Amino acid sequence: MGSLKKGGEGMKLHYRFTALAAVAGGIGLLLALAVSAQVVVQPPGPGPEPAVNVREAKQAVIDTLSAFVGESPRFEKAIREITKSLEPVRWLDDSHLESRHGHKVFSREYHAVKELLRLLKNSHGLTVSAAARSAASVAIDDLVEVDRLLAQIRLG
Repeated sequence: MGSLKKGGEGMKLHYRFTALAAVAGGIGLLLALAVSAQVVVQPPGPGPEPAVNVREAKQAVIDTLSAFVGESPRFEKAIREITKSLEPVRWLDDSHLESRHGHKVFSREYHAVKELLRLLKNSHGLTVSAAARSAASVAIDDLVEVDRLLAQIRLG
């Protein structure tokens, strides 16, 4: 449920939603999200589109996880899936997905998050350092956030 409030430069829309699947122009968001958000709706006018480099954010996740590859094969699997999500055929530019193949970005990252969640659950008796577990947890949060941004850019 949302509410509109008039604010200084525009109107603010406050809302809370849970989405298990959202489809935007053929792009499916496969990750379960529970998001609190505040959207500021500015009056119409000229202005540049927000500069969000989603691909760089995803590459930063890969860079962080790479330090822990030796601790569990799940890190390597997650990195492989994120890397596949970054293939140029899926992207128009650094923040916009290609309409024909872009949906696969969400699918690949779903699998990456699944691997990291398995690592955190320690389902195979593998032990990893606290730093590795923390990196996996932060990576999951970061991937969900950038995918939320991708969907928001597509819808917006």
